[in-house]
Amino acid sequence: ESGLAAIPVTGTVTGARPGDAVVLTINGSATQYTGVVNPAGTGFSIDIPGTALAAGNTITATLTASDVAGNTSSAIDTETYTVDVTPPVATITLDANITADDIINLAESGLAAIPVTGTVTGARPGDTVVLTVNGSATQYTGVVNPAGTGFSIDIPGAALAAGNTITATLTASDLAGNTSTAGDTETYTVDVTPPV
Repeated sequence: ESGLAAIPVTGTVTGARPGDAVVLTINGSATQYTGVVNPAGTGFSIDIPGTALAAGNTITATLTASDVAGNTSSAIDTETYTVDVTPPVATITLDANITADDIINLAESGLAAIPVTGTVTGARPGDTVVLTVNGSATQYTGVVNPAGTGFSIDIPGAALAAGNTITATLTASDLAGNTSTAGDTETYTVDVTPPV
C-alpha cells in the first residue's frame, strides 16, 4: 500500500454544505491535500499517496463549513494509524525424502498422487506454496497448514519419475498484508527398472 499512487482517506461531517473545503495534513507535513464535502453534505473522500501515509502515523482533517449567509466556522479531527512495511522473514524446507527411501520406483511412478511435504517458518495458515517438478511449466499449488508449520501437496508419480528435482516456493504474508518469498530445492532418485 505504501507504493500506491492514491489511498482514499474518508470521513463524515455535520453542519457543512456540499462543496465546503476539507484539508488533510499528514504527519505535520507542510503538504496539504484538499477536497470538498460531498453533494449529500455528509462526508468527504480525499486521495493521498501511500508514500505520504507511510512516512508517519497521523492525519489531521480541517473542515471549513459555511452557511447560506456566508458565515464560516472550522472543525478539526485527528486520527492515528499504524505503519508496517516490513515483510515477514520466511523459510521453506522440503522434507529430505520424497518417499520412504527417497527413490521413485516403478510402482510409485504409476501412482495418481504422492504427497510431497515440508516445513515453513514465518508464514501464516493459507499462505501459498507452489511446487515445480523438474523445471516443468506445470505447477502444483497448495497452502500452509492450519498450524502454520508446513504443507503437503500431491504430485502424480509419473511427473516425479520424469526427473529428479523439486523446487518449492512459499509466498508468506503478515497481518499487515506485507509479503515475501522463500524457496527450497531437493533432489531424489528415480529407478523404474525392474530387476532381471
